[in-house]
Amino acid sequence: MSSPEIMRRIVEAEKESRRILEETNREIAEMRKRSPNEIDSIRQQILREATERKKKVIVEAEKSGAEEAERIASDARRQVEALFRISEARRKQAAEKAMALLLS
Repeated sequence: MSSPEIMRRIVEAEKESRRILEETNREIAEMRKRSPNEIDSIRQQILREATERKKKVIVEAEKSGAEEAERIASDARRQVEALFRISEARRKQAAEKAMALLLS
């Protein structure tokens, strides 16, 4: 290889290295510009997902609470009905005893 050719290759390599360095610097500058926006975008997405999860949990809790309230109300109705049946049975029993005493 001749000296002029070696010098030409060195110059070309230096030009290529400067081009690569400039391109890298541009990419770094772009990354720095995008970083705050990307971080904010990720943060907003996380907040949206958390809000959706919160809504789902609330809906499930309300549904569960409504089901539990209905079960409690149903149990209370059965207990009241049972009390009425006991009272009615006692009244009938007392009326039968009274009738038996009157007829005897």
